[in-house]
Amino acid sequence: MNNKRNDTLKRLFLILFITAFFSATGQQTNSTAKDSTLVVQPQFIPALKIIDKIEAEKETIKNIYKEIGENDNLVVIDSLLPIYSKFIKDQKNNTENFIKANPNRLKITILSKKWDGYIERLSIWQEDVNTYAKKNSSLAEKIIFNKKTWELTRANSYFNT
Repeated sequence: MNNKRNDTLKRLFLILFITAFFSATGQQTNSTAKDSTLVVQPQFIPALKIIDKIEAEKETIKNIYKEIGENDNLVVIDSLLPIYSKFIKDQKNNTENFIKANPNRLKITILSKKWDGYIERLSIWQEDVNTYAKKNSSLAEKIIFNKKTWELTRANSYFNT
């Protein structure tokens, strides 16, 4: 009777394993197919519209150069970061020495607020850098898409001549 029960459990486990395996692989294929259909693909530009598109692209490129231009905040961050990094290291050493001296609760609270200020400054810098990076990333995606469009247009013109 015990062998019969073990055989039943083994079969049940095998069925569950096979079912889980096939359902997992089926889900992966469906999600991939759905994602790829939602992506907008570049298409070649018809020959009659090429001149108009070239003029539009010139304006787009000018606008991109304006958007990419130097960000004053990033210039400040870039120049201050090495100095601030050294300052933070020095403050870390001072704090470690301070903690070894067994300070009272009030001094610890004051030191904690001081470090909160450092963290806040670095968080602001990080937010500025992330914002600039996201903007440039979206511009890069736009440029890559336009490049593919023009490559398709060129390939199509070679094919039609």
